[in-house]
Amino acid sequence: MAKTLHPRLVDIPVFASGPASVSAQQYNRARLAALRLGTPIYLHLPPLKHMAIIIDDDAWIVVDEILSEYPIVAWVEFDSGHRDSLHEPLACRRLYYHEHAERIIDTALTTMDALLAERLAPGTAEG
Repeated sequence: MAKTLHPRLVDIPVFASGPASVSAQQYNRARLAALRLGTPIYLHLPPLKHMAIIIDDDAWIVVDEILSEYPIVAWVEFDSGHRDSLHEPLACRRLYYHEHAERIIDTALTTMDALLAERLAPGTAEG
């Protein structure tokens, strides 16, 4: 059964989509940040000029800040209800809104994880 799309994605045409997964570390840290900091969490991605990631309860969306936050790639439908362990990758669905979105995925996820680790670190206002 298809889940409802995040409101930010509803009227945007999808270039391509398919099954994907995110690392357990990235998913767990994003969920912890969402619980501690609230959602949505908006993170600028310095290695990706003019890009940001929006972390919400049901989607992670990389947007182009120059193009009115038009989505580039999104992770949705996280299969968190069927987890047997906290250390295994988590299945999800990835939506591509740009033909070259694949090129930024690793950098976006790695940067997101590092920025969230900084914000959640002990001794920070949020950690």
